[in-house]
Amino acid sequence: MEKDLVKFMDNITFLNKDMSEYMDEKGNFYIIPNGQLICSCTYNELTKQEYERALFEMQIDKLDYETEKVKRPASKYARTKKEEDRYKIEDATVVIYKVWQVSNGLKKSKSFTNKKEAVELTFKINNEVLHKAEII
Repeated sequence: MEKDLVKFMDNITFLNKDMSEYMDEKGNFYIIPNGQLICSCTYNELTKQEYERALFEMQIDKLDYETEKVKRPASKYARTKKEEDRYKIEDATVVIYKVWQVSNGLKKSKSFTNKKEAVELTFKINNEVLHKAEII
């Protein structure tokens, strides 16, 4: 089954206000409740380690994300390696990656580098699903 949200939605055929059909060229076929197609948009600020893990686990797409330096609480021990600093908190400057993620109830997703495109896709898909479900 397709993991990319846009490609996934291209393979959806709405049967009625409650159910849809997914069928791709590889032969995957599913009947899906329309509620599972509703999307949400989330904004994440990922540290380098979180970013690399998310890429490895294929949770986000490999794109040229905007980065920014921010202050976050961290253990002083990470900097000094002294045992007495293990439970002391200080502000540390870290580089974060700005990631917008649009996903549906089936965990099909698409990553974006800016909020505008992510929100537009979310509204586009949700409007289509809600219209077919005769809610709007």
